[in-house]
Amino acid sequence: MKIKLFKLLVPALVLIASGALTMSCADKYYYETGADYIDEFYTVRRSDWAWNDYYERFEYFFSNRNIDEYMYEDGVTNGYTWLYEDGVETRKQLEYTYSAEYDDEWFDVTISYDISYDYDTRDGHIGFFIRFPYGNDYNPSFLRNIIPSSLDFKVTLLWTNSNY
Repeated sequence: MKIKLFKLLVPALVLIASGALTMSCADKYYYETGADYIDEFYTVRRSDWAWNDYYERFEYFFSNRNIDEYMYEDGVTNGYTWLYEDGVETRKQLEYTYSAEYDDEWFDVTISYDISYDYDTRDGHIGFFIRFPYGNDYNPSFLRNIIPSSLDFKVTLLWTNSNY
């Protein structure tokens, strides 16, 4: 009789203990949340960039209706661009410093510049920027020739879903 009771008691205790552990851990470590995201793609051609004398940078802005105060408070953005390095396309997260070789009959130099982005909730736009560390040491029309003929960007907007 003791052996039969012992055979039933051990599995019952294991079952109760595992159930208690499962129930106690569920609330501490696993939460049901919801999130939404949008991938936005942009292309800026060399001729589209406008020089800003005050900030000493090239810039271009796109309107985006998804950029608002809710996005600022409860969201996150990630920006990327694609560049060719040694003939291989690579995706780089922004802000990124890129080095380009410029070679003509007068110059043979490597010039670095920063590619970045920002967004403004007041008027709902995304801006892309190219800034050369030495600003106005060079004429902006010279610097424009160093920029790739076209840059593609991806901005991912991620925000919490209020329906959860």
